[in-house]
Amino acid sequence: MIKRLCSIIRRKFVSKFFSDVFTLSTGTALAHLISIVVAPVLTRLYLPEDFGFLALFTGVVSILTAVSTGRYDIAIMLPDKDDDAINILALSCSLSLALSIILLLIIFLFSKEIADALGSPEFAPFLYLVPIFVFLAGVLRSLDYWFNRRGRYTSLSFCRVTQSSSGALAKIVMGCAKLGGAGLIVGSIIDQIIGSGFLGYQTVRDMKDEGRISFKRMREMAGEYRDFPQKSVAGYFLNVLSTQLPILIIAKVYGVMVVGYYSLTLRVLSFPIVFLGRAIAQVFYRKAAESRREGTVAKLVSVTSLALLGIIILPMLLIVLFGEGLFGFVFGEKWIIAGTIAAIMAPFYLIRFIFSIQSTLLMVYRRLDVEVVFNFLFLVSQIIALLGGYYFFHNYIYSFIFMSVAGGVVWLGLGFFLFKLSKTP
Repeated sequence: MIKRLCSIIRRKFVSKFFSDVFTLSTGTALAHLISIVVAPVLTRLYLPEDFGFLALFTGVVSILTAVSTGRYDIAIMLPDKDDDAINILALSCSLSLALSIILLLIIFLFSKEIADALGSPEFAPFLYLVPIFVFLAGVLRSLDYWFNRRGRYTSLSFCRVTQSSSGALAKIVMGCAKLGGAGLIVGSIIDQIIGSGFLGYQTVRDMKDEGRISFKRMREMAGEYRDFPQKSVAGYFLNVLSTQLPILIIAKVYGVMVVGYYSLTLRVLSFPIVFLGRAIAQVFYRKAAESRREGTVAKLVSVTSLALLGIIILPMLLIVLFGEGLFGFVFGEKWIIAGTIAAIMAPFYLIRFIFSIQSTLLMVYRRLDVEVVFNFLFLVSQIIALLGGYYFFHNYIYSFIFMSVAGGVVWLGLGFFLFKLSKTP
């Protein structure tokens, strides 16, 4: 009787969706548990200026990585046949390689000029690491979608744990060696090498066994899914730009130390998105595509939104109320200002957590035009808010207040649109 009851409960309440989320989230959770453990160590080994230096590097590579695959990586999930999907994977990786070669040539010719434009002449030698990072990040992102398509969440989870532990160890070692910002940058590259190498080895072995890749088929897939580079690249590029461009502007108007504070704030507030959001978004994307065929997308969106609100509201409330004390205790007294910024930005990141995960619905409905408009509005709102605080008050606190309010309003607008979209066939 008890076994029968348990069987009924499992069939009724335990869906494949939440099973996949749990598998992927477990690895992601362990990976970021490592990040949590080492973060107080890193903030004591490195100065805010060192984190600001890393933030500049991350800003540059993130903007470039946004266009490195032509957004063909997200199309890997869509073909009915794996033969087509694996050719899109090869196409995506090839585009990343081509862009990296072009970047290397540009940096070889203009490294000094680029570093001067960023306001950090000492940044010039590290520009040569940018093409390497961009290539690895593009490949890793493409492989993520391939493994997601195949449902190989255990491999993805293990990969993320291996990445996190390797990168953290490298940063600690280089921090002890007093390498400053350089240690943080090299540690991040090691993270990418481990991740892309782990997934790449398994994928290359699969390709070799099945022998399904051809340049002809890659060209055909490029044409069939051309709306992704034509429409989605701009939207995603603007999305990345809305996060990374303010960092570059802050460095110009407030200095690299404030960038360091802001970068730690982003790292903490983005933790729920990376910790759970990335895993949920991957599975939600696949489930939403299935639900559209079944006509149950609206129910999926409603249930997911409520669940995400329940997950995020308590930690964000704690940051709002006790941000300064928490940051000072966990990261050290020199990071109290970052706690102040986190308390200001927390409400915005609560809203963003809920709707960024479900924004893949735009891809399911092929409403990539909306993604472009939304990301443009978000980018403009963040820049206006940031510069408004600087020009009217000459105080970065006001800039962050304006950015939080503007960001929350724009993301709420997207949320309402997603609810409306989910009710269409």
